[in-house]
Amino acid sequence: MAEAAEAGKYIRKAQRGFANYKTKMIALRYPDGTLTASRRAMEKIIHQYYSDLFANHVLLPSYKLKEDECVAPLVLPSEIRHAISSVEKEQHPVQTGLDQNT
Repeated sequence: MAEAAEAGKYIRKAQRGFANYKTKMIALRYPDGTLTASRRAMEKIIHQYYSDLFANHVLLPSYKLKEDECVAPLVLPSEIRHAISSVEKEQHPVQTGLDQNT
C-alpha cells in the first residue's frame, strides 16, 4: 500500500489487491520437529499451542487480610437507608421524553 500511495494510486484498489494474496498454511511443525500437512493434525497442534499459551500455569500468592485490618464496603448501609428514606412515597419515574417503543 505504501507503493500505491507513493505512485498516487487509489488506496482502496491497493487494499483489494493486497487482500487477494492471502497466505495459506500448508504444513505445521510438531514440537518434536516433524512436519505434518494433515488439516486435523494442524488443528490439534494449534489447539495445543494456544491451550498451553493461555493455561493458568502462573501461581500467584494469595493475599490474606490480617485480623486487625478491615475492608470498607463500597456502599455503606447508612447510605442505603438514606437513599430509601429520601424517596417520596408514590413517586413516579421521571419522564425522559424518549419513546419506549424504540
